[in-house]
Amino acid sequence: MPSRVINLLSGLYHCLLQINLDSVTREVVYTNMARGADLSTFEPAQKRIQALMDKDSYPRFISSDLYQYLLQQATC
Repeated sequence: MPSRVINLLSGLYHCLLQINLDSVTREVVYTNMARGADLSTFEPAQKRIQALMDKDSYPRFISSDLYQYLLQQATC
C-alpha cells in the first residue's frame, strides 16, 4: 500500500479516536485497516455514528429552540 494511503488512513483513524465510539467498533475498524483498506473499512464506525445520531443528536436538534425558530420562519 502506498505511503500516501497509509498516512490518509492513519489520519482517519485518529479522527475516530475523537468520536465517542465504543472500543469494540474502534477495534473492528483498526483490524480492518491492518488487513488492508477497502470501501468497507470504516463501515462499522459509520453505522455506529449514524445510530448514535438517530438516537440522540437528531432528536435533540429537532426539538431545539433554534430549529423550531427556523422552521417557523421557513413556513411563514
